[in-house]
Amino acid sequence: MDDLAGAIQAGARQVVQRTSPTPPVAAVLPPVKTTPPPLSRTDLILEAQARAAGALASGEASTTGRDPLVDRRFSVRIPFGCEGPRIGGGSSQAYYEVDAERRTLKLVARPVDLAHHPLVAQSPDAKAIEALETFWIPRPWTRTDTCPPRRDRPASATPTPPSPQTLGLATISEVGASRLRRRAERPYELVRKAPDDEPLPLSASYSLVLEGRLATFPTGGAVRCWSESPEHRPICIYAVALDRVAFETPDGQLLAEWRD
Repeated sequence: MDDLAGAIQAGARQVVQRTSPTPPVAAVLPPVKTTPPPLSRTDLILEAQARAAGALASGEASTTGRDPLVDRRFSVRIPFGCEGPRIGGGSSQAYYEVDAERRTLKLVARPVDLAHHPLVAQSPDAKAIEALETFWIPRPWTRTDTCPPRRDRPASATPTPPSPQTLGLATISEVGASRLRRRAERPYELVRKAPDDEPLPLSASYSLVLEGRLATFPTGGAVRCWSESPEHRPICIYAVALDRVAFETPDGQLLAEWRD
């Protein structure tokens, strides 16, 4: 009897074990790919200073292997017209003119070609680059993308010249490539007539908006720096592919845009 009771109990335990629910297996989901936000003015300034300029100062190559910046998107606003309208613009990369007689407003943005700058001329790919059309990011020691505040200060007896430009975004045209996208000789322009009931913008400012992705120089790297000597601040240029160029008001109102 004892043996029979033991067998019955053992069978019951086996039944319970066989009928006990199997704990669920946690599903393993694939990692979610997230797109990083576009690089801002601040991001580009900090990256150029910390990585490229630092490597240049130490005599090391600015990049090793694939540059992680390549194909990263960016969006930058460059203020212009901070000192009011100009006639002809001079050497300004972006400016606006006002024709009081015709009551027209003209906005112009023109990159500068740095193909003959030592940054290119002294590089291994100098013979491969035909044009390096660059828009400067002004005042790279600040992180604001608006005009600097106007301050009334007495004129100095020995005025200091403006600091040279040291940070830019450039589209590269290699030898033999199409010239249709070049803008150094064919600037971005907008001409609009002011309504008769509105005053002419004699103290306005505007924004040049540049959007796209970071590209590479022919020999690699998204950013390249050059310095005349260790005592001079390096000039750093990002290679870019522009998807959108626009004129906007400081509060973001679109005036004109060009898309690739």
